[in-house]
Amino acid sequence: MRWKVILSFLLVLGVAVFVWVFLRNLRLLTDSEESEGVGLRHSERDIARPNWGTELETPDTLPVAGDADLALSGELTVLFEDRAAMERFVNNARSAGIRVLGLQDALLAVRVAAGIDDLGPFLEEGMEVGFNYPVRVPLTPSPQSYDATGLTAFDNSVLSYLGAEEAIRERWGNGVKIAVLDTGWLAHADLTGTRVYELDLLGTARNGEYGGHGTAVSGLIASANAFAPGIAPGSELLAVRVLDASGAGNTFTVADGIVRAVDAGADFIGVGVDTVAL
Repeated sequence: MRWKVILSFLLVLGVAVFVWVFLRNLRLLTDSEESEGVGLRHSERDIARPNWGTELETPDTLPVAGDADLALSGELTVLFEDRAAMERFVNNARSAGIRVLGLQDALLAVRVAAGIDDLGPFLEEGMEVGFNYPVRVPLTPSPQSYDATGLTAFDNSVLSYLGAEEAIRERWGNGVKIAVLDTGWLAHADLTGTRVYELDLLGTARNGEYGGHGTAVSGLIASANAFAPGIAPGSELLAVRVLDASGAGNTFTVADGIVRAVDAGADFIGVGVDTVAL
């Protein structure tokens, strides 16, 4: 039973990597001339998208994939079939004064601050317009939610429960790089001996209610604190900052962070966010 729990923990850390590899393979199949009849092209996806010719005639209603009620206001994302189309769109949008908030080359995706009517003149056949959604750190459960059911906390016995006693986990994580997509990294005494690399995708202030959330998550992996030790103390950490100090972010930046973590050689990726409307 304990090893099943450990396996589940590792699968949660690794699932984002497998998702990205799957998406990347789809992209490679799309771009390959030999993939005809094998991979799904963008135009074959079951998703609403513009379908216009090169004359760029704007229809009365422009379709957008997703749920506008849950999306971030004033933002859209656009996917492209090739790099030339993406560069053409970006140049045209910027010339028209539209702010480009983000570019993801590997996914051929762009994030813009605009409404669908603003983009109409620049959209071509094969371009997919969608929404960008808010994400945030998971909220702390109310004490009443577990007091009412008689549940008790593990305190510092969770690793013992998992069968991960100190003697056997001393070298766990050696040679493994784990990416933590969260609020970034703040120096902490419990992680002094851990090799930590950081990639900040936001560049905003770090002081806030959830500014240390990413560091706390990293501690679950590699903390040297005797009361709350990490499960893989030998691992290297890659702190990818995709959430701000208030714990808020968006799906485009999270996707960008996953790609960058893979490019940086991450063996496992942990993404601890809720995709809920703010």
